[in-house]
Amino acid sequence: MKDSKDSSEFYLDNDAVKAFDTEFRDWEAYCSVLSSLGIPRPTKIKVLDIGGGNGIFMDRLLAFFSNATGVVLDYSQFMLDRNTHNPRER
Repeated sequence: MKDSKDSSEFYLDNDAVKAFDTEFRDWEAYCSVLSSLGIPRPTKIKVLDIGGGNGIFMDRLLAFFSNATGVVLDYSQFMLDRNTHNPRER
């Protein structure tokens, strides 16, 4: 992580972004975490992911909960631009 011009802001360098995009992609681990929430899978839920980066966790959550919708917020437009479009995600 490197400082930008404003010392109160940080951004991920290319190596950190690549690591962010490849770490924590174990589908079984996501399912385990989501199952532990105890929410029945057909339940309609709305999720707000603050600091959601490129939206990978939201993508997994939407795949797991077929009736879920979600919003991903992140300070970094660069990370949000890396998010893949999902019609149930804003």
